[in-house]
Amino acid sequence: LLLLWPAVLAGQGALPTIIGLPIPMLPPAVDATGFRIVFGSAVAPDGTTFAATDLYLATADGAAVRRLTRFASDIQPPTGATSVSLAADGSHAAFAALTPGRIGASGEVHLLDLATGADRTVAVDAGGCIQPLCANCFFPCVDTPHVSPDGSKVLYSVRRQQPFYIVNADGAGLTHLPVFNGELAAGPQRVISRNGLIVFTSSAPSGPTFAATATDVYSMKVDGTSLQQVTKLGSDPSVFASAATISADGGAVAFQCNRDPSSGQPTQTSQIWVVRSDGSGLRALTSGSDSSTNPSISADGSLVAFARSGQIYVVHSDGTGLQAVTNFKMSAAQDPVISDDGSTVACSIGPQSGGRGAIYAVRGDGTNLRPAYAPRALNPRGVTGLIGFSAPSPGSLIAAYGLNLGADTLAAASRFPLPGSLGGVSLLANGSIVPLVSVTPWQINAQLPPETPSGPAAFQLRFDDGAQPVPSAADVQAISPAIFSSLPGTTCQAAVLHGGTAVLVDQDHPAGAGETVEIYGTGLGPTNPFVPAGMPAPASPPARSFTPDVLIGSRRADVTFAGLTPGLAGVYQVNAVVPSGLRSGAQTVIWRNGDISSDGCATLWVK
Repeated sequence: LLLLWPAVLAGQGALPTIIGLPIPMLPPAVDATGFRIVFGSAVAPDGTTFAATDLYLATADGAAVRRLTRFASDIQPPTGATSVSLAADGSHAAFAALTPGRIGASGEVHLLDLATGADRTVAVDAGGCIQPLCANCFFPCVDTPHVSPDGSKVLYSVRRQQPFYIVNADGAGLTHLPVFNGELAAGPQRVISRNGLIVFTSSAPSGPTFAATATDVYSMKVDGTSLQQVTKLGSDPSVFASAATISADGGAVAFQCNRDPSSGQPTQTSQIWVVRSDGSGLRALTSGSDSSTNPSISADGSLVAFARSGQIYVVHSDGTGLQAVTNFKMSAAQDPVISDDGSTVACSIGPQSGGRGAIYAVRGDGTNLRPAYAPRALNPRGVTGLIGFSAPSPGSLIAAYGLNLGADTLAAASRFPLPGSLGGVSLLANGSIVPLVSVTPWQINAQLPPETPSGPAAFQLRFDDGAQPVPSAADVQAISPAIFSSLPGTTCQAAVLHGGTAVLVDQDHPAGAGETVEIYGTGLGPTNPFVPAGMPAPASPPARSFTPDVLIGSRRADVTFAGLTPGLAGVYQVNAVVPSGLRSGAQTVIWRNGDISSDGCATLWVK
């Protein structure tokens, strides 16, 4: 079992997942020097989480952090800042925000003076937009605010036709720009040059058209005049450019596009391209099967930063000097933004499965990678059973999900008893130390002590430097059956072995009717004899537990043993006889205790 499921038992090869209530964090924006970084976060430096997303100012060396806004956090999210940009001189930040009473119907555009803290609402949009057709889905209608280089204007977009508006810094002169449809790059990226040129992408900038066309890069002046098509990517509507960003001198544009550099055909991946603002010199900077995204260009257009495969890269705009400037192992980097002189790149990092949890800065040559903002916290409701969304259960394996829980490595227990601290962090349940199996920056795997009472419990981190972020609450259930299986999105192959072997009951090794198989999981509650937390289960006598109902396919299986797996901690084993009458092929396997059942994403194969 240890060889078959290292991802479950020690975290090796597993992609940490943000489970619980997510903690929003916005991509970083930088000033011209790259030293001042503004971003949004719903978690404070001490790990306190809020419903609202506020803006923070940090320095690239992480030496100073200042909270810039204080949105009301006593209402349900989403609320607060949703996107932010920063003036080149670092004096002002423009941001889009949702405030109580306007959620879902409108949004606001603000200009914040970083020196004085003065916050001016320069525009309010009440037009609304079409929201996604799914439960609990939401995105803001007002998006991508951008400060002009001289700080005199704010450009922003809304999620509907004729999307672009520009307004003066004092809130006067709101102008609806004459673009039928289009998209601006993310707020932190430069879309307005010093000579007043705006870049965006569009498939129909001048109005509806029945002619098939790609989504191209366009430019115009800040007053909406002098519309120019910068790229001509063809007539295939499945070719699209996006995330266009312009150099400060107005000479070069970087963007991402799904057009294959060799064939010109659309692909499933995107690459980074550059072009001069007059339309000449179109060049792909990247190629290959991995997508390259989120370009950011230096002031003179000579350097481009972008994200690919969870790392940040920098390349010269002539295609030379491609270099990875990050090398994360357990995390993924995204949202790069490069300083004007190319000396610094800021980015966000988070779990490889998605999300943001910290802001980092690195020199343009790849040296001096350091956190600018990396609060340590547990996600609200972020402690669960190890498998899926099962509840934590006494004596069983659990997972605690959060932010910056350890270094960018896997720290795994190597012997029994399981340690109370790994990688400089401990986990407490109701004040008692929880034995740890593994620690990554985003997830802790542990064994909940069997004496933990069922009911509400407080889980808290404790770091070796003395920091103790605020606790996270979770409900502990006496029995919470869950079967180990492969990661969601695959075949859901269950951790089921042929009895007495180390052979998986899979498509190549199906089980027959009447055969006894071993099913592994967690959450079956108290055992006899009692096994202390962090200690391996005995073989003689074995530690027996509650016996669940076992369903293979739609048929009930006879159970010959249920209890802890000898030699392991917190891992339960149920031996069951494969019933007859099943159709050959994949069959679901379920543990059930009354109305509580294990997740259906666990399958074995039968003959």
